[in-house]
Amino acid sequence: MVPRLRRPSKLPSLWPLILHSRPRMHGVKCRMAQENITFLYSVHGCAQHVVVRSKISGLLFSGLHWKVEVMEDFISEPLDRLKSVYKLGIIGSGQLATSYLTGLLASGFPVDRCVCLQRSNTSSRFKTTRHNGTLLGLERTNVLDKLPLDVVILAIKRKDTEAIAQTLKRAGRRPGVLLSTVAGMSLADLAEAFSPSLEIVRCMPNLGAAVRCSSTLVWPYADLGEATKMIVNELFGSIGTIWPMPSESMLDGVTALAAAGPAYMARMAVALERGGVMLGLDVATSAAIAKEVCVSTGKLLDTPASSLNTLMAGVASPGGMTERGLYYLDAAGLDGEVLGAMHQSLNIIRAVK
Repeated sequence: MVPRLRRPSKLPSLWPLILHSRPRMHGVKCRMAQENITFLYSVHGCAQHVVVRSKISGLLFSGLHWKVEVMEDFISEPLDRLKSVYKLGIIGSGQLATSYLTGLLASGFPVDRCVCLQRSNTSSRFKTTRHNGTLLGLERTNVLDKLPLDVVILAIKRKDTEAIAQTLKRAGRRPGVLLSTVAGMSLADLAEAFSPSLEIVRCMPNLGAAVRCSSTLVWPYADLGEATKMIVNELFGSIGTIWPMPSESMLDGVTALAAAGPAYMARMAVALERGGVMLGLDVATSAAIAKEVCVSTGKLLDTPASSLNTLMAGVASPGGMTERGLYYLDAAGLDGEVLGAMHQSLNIIRAVK
C-alpha cells in the first residue's frame, strides 16, 4: 500500500511515478531500509535516484523532505517505454568492444543512439571502424560525464571497473541497465560497484560479433523483466545467437568455450599452416589454404542438416587418408589437450574473481 502523502510543490513530473510505484513495476525499483525509500528513474540518459527520507509511524509518513540528485531535466519515461528510445553507452575501446560495435551498427542500430567512452590514445580504433566501406559517424568521448547511461555495456578489464564505478559515484550517476562483459566479475560485485541500477545482466559475446556471428552467453535471462529482455535481445541477438545460461558459474565455465573458442580454432588453423610448410609449401600459400579451409568448413556447418560428426564422416571415407589422420589425432589425445586449454582459461577467470 502506498502511503497518502501531500503533493510536494517541486518535482510534479516525478510525483505520479512515486505514487504508483511498486518494486519491478513501470521500470521503477523501490527499496525500503528503515527510514529510506529509494526510487530510481531515468533522467535524459542518466539513471538517477530520489531518496525520500522520513520518520515512519505505521503507514503514515511525517517530516517529509526531499534529497534529489539530478544533472538534467526530469523525464517520466519508465523502463518499459525507454526500450525503444534509449541511448546506449559503451565503456571500452579494446578488441571486444570494437568487434561488438562493428556488428551492432552493421545490424542497423541507429548510430545517433550510441556513444562510446574510450581512452584518449585509442580514438583511431573507433575512427577506422567502418560499415559498408563508409566511416561511421559515431559519437566518441573520453569524458565519463558525457556518456549516456540509459543502457550501458561495460566492456573493460576487471582491473579497470573500480575506477569507472568510483568516477560515476562521485558524479552521482549510475547506469539504468548495465550489461557487463567483464570476465570473472560476479553479479553481486557488479551490483555493489554500480548500485543502484534498474537491472544488471552479465553478457559474454566473442569476436564473432564483428560479423554478427557471436555466440553470446547471458545470465540471468529467464527472470529478466520484459523490457530488459527486449533490450538484451536487440543488442545481442542482432550480433549473433543468445545462449541463456542456467547459472552464473556455468557462464564463467562456458566462457572458456564461447569467448576463447575463436582463438582455439585459429590455433588449429595455424597448425595446419605449419604442417603445409613442413610439406613444402611457402608460408603465404599454406596460410591462405588453411584460412580457406576454415572458411569453407564454417559454411558447410552453417546448413540445417549439417553437424560436426556428419561433416567429418563426409570427408573421411572408410579406410581413407582422412580417417587415418583422425585416428591419429584421437590417439594423440586431442580431446584432452583442448579440454586442458579450456581449464587453463577457466583458471584465469577464477583467479580474477
